[in-house]
Amino acid sequence: CYDYFLRERKKIITKKKTMMFIDTGYGFHPDFFLSRGINKSFDINNYSKKINVLFKSFNDLGFKVYFLSHPKVKKEKQKIYKNCTIIHNNTNKYIRISDIVVTTTSSTLDLAIIYKKKILRVFSSEIEAYPENTRNFKLGSKFFNNKFLDLDDLSNLKKKIFENILRPGALYKKYFDIFIKHPKSHNMKFSEIIISFLK
Repeated sequence: CYDYFLRERKKIITKKKTMMFIDTGYGFHPDFFLSRGINKSFDINNYSKKINVLFKSFNDLGFKVYFLSHPKVKKEKQKIYKNCTIIHNNTNKYIRISDIVVTTTSSTLDLAIIYKKKILRVFSSEIEAYPENTRNFKLGSKFFNNKFLDLDDLSNLKKKIFENILRPGALYKKYFDIFIKHPKSHNMKFSEIIISFLK
């Protein structure tokens, strides 16, 4: 993720408020199907209904909503998601122009941290079908002071959205230093690091 940041630093200006939802591929991800066979136990219909309500709330709040599809999920599978524009590539670019990034357990969270975007972490009980993802979410919650939006309770949703948004600050800096780039490491692209070893 940090390599994307180093390669594309040109500022992009947009007029409309934008929300980017980072898809993790729940229900359709081929790796889950092949390695663990747990896609079948995931209730995609119930999960997608909650996500669609979330998107509608953002629409009502004046946001243009983009669904950043997981690259391993077939395009026709994503038609279950409504109230959004589905994007099948350029995740880095769309996160750069976002006002708010919404995520469950995607590692692409790193990009939102790098670009210092507001972040809304969301969780739904259906995700418990994936034990490793659930574990990762709980670890993230511990790091971010248990701040997230519970999609199992959609009451007062618009209010809860703003109550649970993470904003750039000390925690972002700590996350960056621990999980993205060590403070003492060189500010180099992967390609430059490899070339330096080959010389």
